Amino acid sequence: MWRLDSIGEIYKNKNLKSYKTLVLIIMCLSFSFIVLLLYYNVAWNSVEICKSNACLELSLKISNYINESVNPCNNFYQYACGNFAKATEITLQGYSASAFNIMAKFNKLILKKNLLKKENKYNGIDSKTFKFLKHFHFKCKELKSPEKNYYQKLLDLFNVYYSFDTRFSDGLDIEKNMAILYNKTNTFTIFKFTITIDDYNKTKYVLTTNSKLNVDTYKSVKDKKNYIYESLLNVGDLNDYFLWKSFNKIAIFYSNYQKYLLKENMLYYEYNFDCIEISTQLIPFAVGALFINDANAEKIIYETKLIYENIKNQMMQNIQAKTFLKKDEKIIIIEKINSIKLLLYKSKIISDAYNLDEYHKDLDFVKNETFINLYIKLIEFNSMKNAKKLNSVANTNSWIVNSLTANALYAQMLNKIFITSSILQPPIYFENFPVISINYAGIGSIVGHELSHSIGPIGGLYDKNGRLVNKENSISSKFKHDYNCIINDFGKYNYLGIQINGSKTAAENIADIRGVLYAFHAMKKLLSYKNYPMIINFENFTHDQLFFIAYAQNWCNKYTDEFKKVVLSYDPHSPAFIRVNGVVSNLDEFSTAFGCEKNSKMNKNNKCKL
Repeated sequence: MWRLDSIGEIYKNKNLKSYKTLVLIIMCLSFSFIVLLLYYNVAWNSVEICKSNACLELSLKISNYINESVNPCNNFYQYACGNFAKATEITLQGYSASAFNIMAKFNKLILKKNLLKKENKYNGIDSKTFKFLKHFHFKCKELKSPEKNYYQKLLDLFNVYYSFDTRFSDGLDIEKNMAILYNKTNTFTIFKFTITIDDYNKTKYVLTTNSKLNVDTYKSVKDKKNYIYESLLNVGDLNDYFLWKSFNKIAIFYSNYQKYLLKENMLYYEYNFDCIEISTQLIPFAVGALFINDANAEKIIYETKLIYENIKNQMMQNIQAKTFLKKDEKIIIIEKINSIKLLLYKSKIISDAYNLDEYHKDLDFVKNETFINLYIKLIEFNSMKNAKKLNSVANTNSWIVNSLTANALYAQMLNKIFITSSILQPPIYFENFPVISINYAGIGSIVGHELSHSIGPIGGLYDKNGRLVNKENSISSKFKHDYNCIINDFGKYNYLGIQINGSKTAAENIADIRGVLYAFHAMKKLLSYKNYPMIINFENFTHDQLFFIAYAQNWCNKYTDEFKKVVLSYDPHSPAFIRVNGVVSNLDEFSTAFGCEKNSKMNKNNKCKL
């Protein structure tokens, strides 16, 4: 028995040891698992810092603009841009300073650098067009030299071109002289007209005119109280008016004294007397090609397309979530969004040296040709190109945006979005940039803005093929509540003692809010998959906060009072501080990011939910 008892004790002791060993193993595994969890949690939430030169420069810029004494929940524009005015100066020749102005100056430096190159190669191939552009630009700069008697040459040229018959024996002479002014100086006299693609037949170009007389011109020439006398004028007196219009058009070439005599229009003239501006206006494709000649085009196009697709997908998710839309209405809207064609960075005309030279094959110059002759030659070249459209099949893929203008555009008649190469520059876009919030706040919000125009008050009146539809059956009609809310909300703002016109700015205000909303959620989706770096010195900020700061700082500005009033009178966009505060105060995402208390100025109760 003792033996059996001993054996039992042995087995009992062995089982106890095994049990203890098992418990120890489980405890070790549990501890290791907890350690791993903690490690990965710390690794996931740890902040990787971007310390590149681009990040250092951007960090400094953001820090310099922020006014930390302002509560972001009370006035976000003043918080993000409060020190911009101190850090930025308006030049004597200028009327405003903004992120877009700074970017435009940087773009001009790139272009000037390329203009100074002796070779005329486009992507490694000699270009006749580059040779013409550089010669034209050289002659323009030569115009500023006081020893050159260009002003007299200009007047002599006018004596040749504008020998008007003042008898006006019949109406045809008026039309002839109007045509001369347009063809030689691109001057509109009584009517303004454009050649556009037909709203109802996309294979045709049509000539369109204003529904009324050129009101702006009328106001600048005659006071309203003289209208009754105007109506009794002899038609021959229009000759002097036509000549005055043409001299106004070429006022950029006048001496300082001559410009002073036209001081009511100095805002326009001072801004436009720039050889790069003139070149961009008259030979835009050549300027666009020269601008991107050394750029990493394929990389920029790839990254921008990726952002575009992410934001487009977010927009469609937003539409799917709208409970007030019927199923068939959602299908129509999403079909239109999917049908939008993106024309990005460069047109086919500047795709290579052959296409560039083929488009400009009728342009040439002789060595001693004056700038004024070249100037007139380019206007005639563009007028002829424009006129030929009326007898040709419409090209729906033609580039309708100036390449050197930092811009993006939604064309509702074509259902296309154009994004120029010149807007794909800092601070709107940073090539190969690791801090995701910056590019999504910049080019991302702009892409979202243009996409949202497709369903906005104007763009929503056109179908996926760019055809105008009945207003009651349009996409726009499905969002009436949104529009009314925005009109009332933005109409409460006051600027320089002037009440903002909520109706005039509604389409752009809606696009601003939706654009930021789509870009923000597209960014958040990517952040849910991967941890992205933060800019140095902003380790304590979240990507959500940095997104809104970057968005706001893209609209920081400093304007003269004169310029503010001019812009306010014609611009369909709201003033910059409203484009910031008006947008973020309608977004719960902003209030959450900055922890704004309910009913604070930037976290109002009655938001417009778009």
